[in-house]
Amino acid sequence: MNEIDYINAYKGYRKWQKLVYGMIPCKIGRAIVAITVIIGVVTLAALITLLTTPLILIKTIVKKVYEDGAKEIIMAMEFEKIKTGCKQYIKDIGGIQ
Repeated sequence: MNEIDYINAYKGYRKWQKLVYGMIPCKIGRAIVAITVIIGVVTLAALITLLTTPLILIKTIVKKVYEDGAKEIIMAMEFEKIKTGCKQYIKDIGGIQ
């Protein structure tokens, strides 16, 4: 966008603002509308954050467990097999000499 587009967009915004505020006869009414709009936007942002944050956390945790956890679990299983195998070998040869 160039400067002319910004100027036209601003002019359009000002026309919309005058139209909306022109419908409300007093300053108190305009203030109430402005506060209501701000509260609505903040509430919407908070709801979006509350809904998306757990999803992002779960996705990150699952990804981390899938990437790192699988290797650690396999290594632990292999270690347990080796440990069991060593114990069985010691029993087979008749103990440590």
